[in-house]
Order: sequence, then C-alpha cells, then structure tokens
Amino acid sequence: MPQIWYYPLLILIGISEFYLNYTAFSSQGGNVLETMIMALSAGIVFPVLAHYVGKILRQAERNKANIGLLIVLFSMAIALAIFLAKQVVNFGIQTQNITNDGEANTTFAMRILIVLGIFAIGCLISFFNHEPSVNFLDTYSLRLKAKKEFEKIEKSVTNDNNAEKQKYGDNFATIEKELHEAIHNENSRISQLSNKFREAERDLVKTKDYQKHTIETINQWYILTTNEYRSENSIYRTQKTPKSWEKEPEGLKV
Repeated sequence: MPQIWYYPLLILIGISEFYLNYTAFSSQGGNVLETMIMALSAGIVFPVLAHYVGKILRQAERNKANIGLLIVLFSMAIALAIFLAKQVVNFGIQTQNITNDGEANTTFAMRILIVLGIFAIGCLISFFNHEPSVNFLDTYSLRLKAKKEFEKIEKSVTNDNNAEKQKYGDNFATIEKELHEAIHNENSRISQLSNKFREAERDLVKTKDYQKHTIETINQWYILTTNEYRSENSIYRTQKTPKSWEKEPEGLKV
C-alpha cells in the first residue's frame, strides 16, 4: 500500500471508533464529558494498537518477547472493547434504554464485535503496509540515494564524454583540413617539379642535339682544314712527311 494512504486510513479507523462509541454512549444517555472521554479513548487507542500489532506480526522475530508483547496488545484491545461495551450497557440500563438481560447481552456482544472488527481491519492494513524486513525502507532509501548518485555521476561522465567527443571532432577536423592542405601543397609542388623536370629533359635533349651538331660541324671543319693544310704543305715540303700524317685526322667524339 502506498505510504500516503496508510496514515489517513488509520485516522479514518480512529474516527470510526470515535463515532461508533460516541453515538453508542450518547444514545444510551451518557453525559457529554463521559461520552467524549470514552469515544476519544477508542478513537486514539485502537489505531495505535492496530499499527503496532500489524508491524510486529509483519516484521518482528517469533520469539517469546514479541509473542508476549502481542498478547499484551491484543489483551489491551479486548479489555478496552469489553470495558466500553460494559459502559454502554450500564448507561443503557441506568437510562432504562435496556430493559432485560437478553437485550443487554446482545448489545454487549454487538459492541465488542463491532469495535474489535474495526480493530482487526486496522491490524490487517498495518500488516500489509509494512515490509517483511525491518531494514527494507532503510535499504530502499540507500538504493534511491545510490541511484541518484549514480545518475549524477553518469550524467557527469556523459557530459565529459560528449565534450571529449566534440573536442576530438574539432581536433580531427582541424588536423584533417591541415593534412588536406599539406597534401594539396605537396601535390602542387610535385606537379611543379614534374613540369620543371620535363622542361629540363627537353632542354637536355636540345642541348645534346646542339652539342652533337656543333661537334659534327667542328669535326668537319677540322678534318677539312687539316686535309687542306696537309695538301698545301705537301706541295712545298722538301723534307719527309711527318709520321703523324699517316693517320687520318680524327675529330672530337660525340
């Protein structure tokens, strides 16, 4: 039973006991002061007794002390019910509302059954309202407290995790951007170097061709000049031809 309903029900039981005893005494001719005292005693004592009887039955160990306490509480409830019933019957006899023994016995029995019946309902409500373990509420409170602490820590960890994810995402995006820029720059640099290398290759080919052509031209002029020199020199030479003239003039090697 939700705790919010328990005490209002006990109060309702107390009001019922008060009302039943108040109407019983007032209908039998009791004076106002005695009627209020009797009714209030029933309206206060029975809910209190029902609360502790149900709690002991539900939570207490079955030892001699608790069994003795239950016997005392039940005895108090029965004794109070008998006392109130007797007072109602006595007031009825004094005011002549009860005129014979049969009516007196019936009234006496009915008053006891009604009062103890409401008391028994209070005991059942108290019994089912309390947990079997006396430590349950403390354990449950600790569980709720631990759950709140866990949720607080979980929220903090989640926030930190989200912040780290955001930070990681920002850093990753920055590094990725810088990497792409660096790759783009290196690709541009490689492209420029490749173009320069191809230009250098073309220049090298041109240079080699020019060098080859120049060497061939030099060789042609060298050989022609050498042969003409030898030819002209041979006309006017009186001495023996130099041995080196035996070989054909060789040009520069390409």
